[in-house]
Amino acid sequence: MRHVAALFLLTFLCAACGQEKTRWLAGYQHTKCAYARVQARMQQAQAPARARRRQLTAQLAAQAAPYGPELAALRADSSDQQHQYLQAYRQLTDRQSARYGHVSTPEYEQALARLAQARDRALHERQARFQAVRRRLQQTPGRDALRREAAALDRSLRAATRDVPAQYRPSLDSLQSVLNRQGLEYQALRQHLDAAQQTALAAKRERIRAAPCQGLAAD
Repeated sequence: MRHVAALFLLTFLCAACGQEKTRWLAGYQHTKCAYARVQARMQQAQAPARARRRQLTAQLAAQAAPYGPELAALRADSSDQQHQYLQAYRQLTDRQSARYGHVSTPEYEQALARLAQARDRALHERQARFQAVRRRLQQTPGRDALRREAAALDRSLRAATRDVPAQYRPSLDSLQSVLNRQGLEYQALRQHLDAAQQTALAAKRERIRAAPCQGLAAD
């Protein structure tokens, strides 16, 4: 008789524990889904601004496109001249080492100075040409206005990402409070489960986190 009673009690406890897991998972999913839907509404509210920012990016890129080949040629020329300078420097140094070892000479120092001056002169000329191209680009009609609008949108979008807009804060704060409580309930529930059951419960929780509204009716 005692064995039967113990078996009945164990069955009852297992059933109660299973119901508690089901209840907690359902509640957790509803809370996570509600939180995700508020976040989605926040993103939707920013959608026009993000679309306009993409449009501005495309317009600015279209204005810059005609200057792309010229700037690319200047960059390639800069790379070539840097390579030529390094090659000339190595050749000069190798000749000096072959004749005098590690001893420097006035002629060698003068040759290095002339080489550096030529490099700096070429660099200055390239920078001047770069700046001239950039000035022409900046003088494109309407470009300043586009850049100011883009900068203003960037500030607005960063602020919206960093700080939750006032109209959504009460909902998110309330839902976060529920999630905090459910987190404590989860830890308490795990204490009554064996290792395999804990693993199974954790896996179900992760599936909810990955797709919180799956299987739930839309708002």
